[in-house]
Amino acid sequence: MKKIILKITIFTIISSIFISCDMNDPNDGDFNVNPRSGWIQYQKDFVQGEVNARDSIFKIPFEINVPVNENGFVVSYNVEAIEGTAPESQIGSFTTTVAKEKEQSFITIPLVEDISENYTLKIQLTGVNDEDIKVGILGSNRPISFELDILCGVPENRYVDSTWNVNSTVCAGNGNGSCDPANSDIPLTSQVTLIAGDNPKEFELSDITGGLYEQLYGASDNPVTVTDDCNQLVVSNQPDVVFGGDEFNGTGSITLNDNGDLIEFEITWSNNFGDAGTSVFTPAD
Repeated sequence: MKKIILKITIFTIISSIFISCDMNDPNDGDFNVNPRSGWIQYQKDFVQGEVNARDSIFKIPFEINVPVNENGFVVSYNVEAIEGTAPESQIGSFTTTVAKEKEQSFITIPLVEDISENYTLKIQLTGVNDEDIKVGILGSNRPISFELDILCGVPENRYVDSTWNVNSTVCAGNGNGSCDPANSDIPLTSQVTLIAGDNPKEFELSDITGGLYEQLYGASDNPVTVTDDCNQLVVSNQPDVVFGGDEFNGTGSITLNDNGDLIEFEITWSNNFGDAGTSVFTPAD
């Protein structure tokens, strides 16, 4: 009986030692029991983001899995463009300081408002100036890379309800998608209203034809929705609501003053019938 009790006691003591060691390991077995050791990583459910370039900054949180962070430390990270062209000021190797006792910190990406295309950054954690703190854990699913899509932004007050004068050079279509040679290079002047959309990137024009439908065909104006895509105007598959069975497409550009106000825009447009033109819009006031 005494021998049996002794075996149980020894087994219990040994088990207690292993349990105690496991419970005191703050890093799930990846590090020793030093409470000042650990790792940093991005949040597993937050490894990709999207931001409007008109915002001033974007903050990317990362976790600090270090039970005792008594002195703080410095994190190194690298930023590269993996799609599109990013401003040079955003690309390179950088550092951020983690204050003591913090369990979470941020990498701050400063944004540049005036960009001409969307692009994607990859922000990778690369090192810590404390040898006891690692970046992620090799072979684990603890993320150390973050991808950020940066989109061209349009200020809410760029397109407001207003009236615009239009100077156009147009042609009447031949019915087969081309200009009628006998009715080409026709100068027209007209006036349109611009109505701001719910989306700052969109607005409606009361007429896309530069006056052609009203002045040459004796018909009504044809309104369309226009989209601002990185300061490039796009008219995409807008219906011909006057004659039906057709649609308008076009591209254009904008001109801003030093304050960022819209002072002129231009659209080259056409439909499948062959009507086409280039229209320049200037404020009526």
